[in-house]
Amino acid sequence: VVVAGARTAFRVPAFRSETTVTLSMLQDSPRSYRGLARAGGAYYASGNPAKALGAYRQAILMYDRDPTLYVSAAVAALKIGQRATADSLLASAHAQCGACEREYRFYITISRWQGDTALADTLAARQRHAAQDGPP
Repeated sequence: VVVAGARTAFRVPAFRSETTVTLSMLQDSPRSYRGLARAGGAYYASGNPAKALGAYRQAILMYDRDPTLYVSAAVAALKIGQRATADSLLASAHAQCGACEREYRFYITISRWQGDTALADTLAARQRHAAQDGPP
């Protein structure tokens, strides 16, 4: 019990911030896609969608069965004007989750909250299209 408590106390500093959690995940679990996915989210949140797209692509190479990765990467691609890349990523997402309502809802909400109504409207239109007719 003492050893387990000491290990927990030693690891707690990793949870000081989102950055330290992400770095800890990348270091402790280098074969896990989740650390790269978190890094993508951190890059996007800090205003670097190009780096976010790169991190999401690396995560997809590690694990290609999480539609959230594809939608997240597509949002980053749209943010930097890579519409064809976004379409391809969204087609892969739709193959896994249909209209991907939860994933779209998340990014539509975030985009509106950030004041990026153009991106929110684009995502809403793409989600409607996917729900009605299939992938873009």
